[in-house]
Amino acid sequence: MRGVSWLAPVLLSLRDLGDFNRATVVKQKVAALLTGFITMPNDNPLAATQAADGAWTASLEPGTLF
Repeated sequence: MRGVSWLAPVLLSLRDLGDFNRATVVKQKVAALLTGFITMPNDNPLAATQAADGAWTASLEPGTLF
């Protein structure tokens, strides 16, 4: 009647599986946002826009090349 329940090792494995699933989903979301950067010789990004204050801005979207 006393001691470690047979459910304890199963719960630990299920928690690890849940962590793995969450990590896989995050990995796929990050992989979908990978972008490439193409720079000109003077290091100005090709697809960025310049704001009124002179700062360069660009948005990260899936498949975007800068």
